Amino acid sequence: MSYKLAVIGGGSLYTLPLLHTLCQKKEVFPLNRVYLYDIDEKRQFLRYQAAEVMFNEIYPECEIKVAQTLDEAVKDVDYILVQIRTGGLDMREADEKIPLKHGCIGQETCGAGGLMYGMRSIADTLEIVDAARKYSKDSWIINFGNPASMLAEATRRYYRDDKRLVYLCDMTILMLDAFESALNLKKGELVPRYFGLNHFGWFNNIYDSTGKDRMPEIIKKLTSENVVPDELKNDSDWVATFKRLGKMLKDLGGYIPSTYFEYYFYMNEIVKESNPDYTRANSVKDKKQAGVEKMCQQIIENNTIKGSGLDSKVHGEYIFDFIEATLHPKRNTQFLIPVVNDGAIPNIDRDAIVEIPCIVTFSGVEKLYFGEVDIFYKGMIENQYACERLCVDGVLENNLKKCVQGFALNRTITDVSIVKPLLYDLLQANKQYLPELWEKAWQLLD
Repeated sequence: MSYKLAVIGGGSLYTLPLLHTLCQKKEVFPLNRVYLYDIDEKRQFLRYQAAEVMFNEIYPECEIKVAQTLDEAVKDVDYILVQIRTGGLDMREADEKIPLKHGCIGQETCGAGGLMYGMRSIADTLEIVDAARKYSKDSWIINFGNPASMLAEATRRYYRDDKRLVYLCDMTILMLDAFESALNLKKGELVPRYFGLNHFGWFNNIYDSTGKDRMPEIIKKLTSENVVPDELKNDSDWVATFKRLGKMLKDLGGYIPSTYFEYYFYMNEIVKESNPDYTRANSVKDKKQAGVEKMCQQIIENNTIKGSGLDSKVHGEYIFDFIEATLHPKRNTQFLIPVVNDGAIPNIDRDAIVEIPCIVTFSGVEKLYFGEVDIFYKGMIENQYACERLCVDGVLENNLKKCVQGFALNRTITDVSIVKPLLYDLLQANKQYLPELWEKAWQLLD
């Protein structure tokens, strides 16, 4: 049996490494057709040309094509991989720089910029899921766009019981890779227990293949050594982030937090360190995006992927591991996935999208019961959930007041007096994506 797959966001920086992973795994996951679809036709065509060289070279039995419409891309397919970035890197730059002008965290998925990124992505995400369920009702929809919690919260309203609609994030995998390297273990040897929201959770146990909990050793290393994933060791921003992870453990104790908590616990410190004129988005444009463009051109000109530096990354490997689990009716394969709580964490709102261990099989995703969490974690989770839910409500209901309330709850916005001018500036930058809210934004100036 062979499968049909669509990549929505075919112009992404991650497209070629993702497709390369699928080519490497063709014996396990045979494909007969791959469709790429992106609203940025120029960027996608460059990726397509390079991918065509790759497929002709190592996977000629699979056809790769560019879809002209979303409907064409998702019609009669088995897997739909969604990696969109609504607004592209230009809007990411606005997400990062506008909050900094107000003295707040400027970050891709955290704080005011992260909330705005989620808000403008809701319409596109719902459009994709609606089309997928219309034309391929039994397909797997695997969304690895950000911020996953907000997008899952939006689709929960319409597809609550859809067990083949999944949001994945590789950040916990990158962290586990770092821990395995620090302990001299093989990749995939550690099995975690984890709870919280996406980009907002904690490891409370991390077991090795013998069943031993290695958390105490990992915490000791994090607080005394420089523990960084091999893939990120040459990225100074990520090296600094993992260093601050050790600081969080020293200051707060308890479980190992997601690296993203640095933005919630050390807001003033990070704002002070940030360059309001050159943020992470600028670095990605100048280095990563430029590197991908150069690699594509090299592949096309040389008509081979050899010598291009193209390789599979954690991102692609994690997605393939998930796909492989879906091919089997019975398999004890565990992933950390954002799902509707429904009592898995009994003392957290049943509707909250919690990221917890789940079992994945051919039939869908089944969450595992986790149990109650202590008051510190409960307080953090419920505050962030309320913040995100109010912002999703604000978009779906065209309710500006709920957006204001959501922003006021966010820990990175340190003063309520900042909320209205900050939200106004963000809505102004996002007016083409959130026109109905922008029409009301003048109320924020009162």
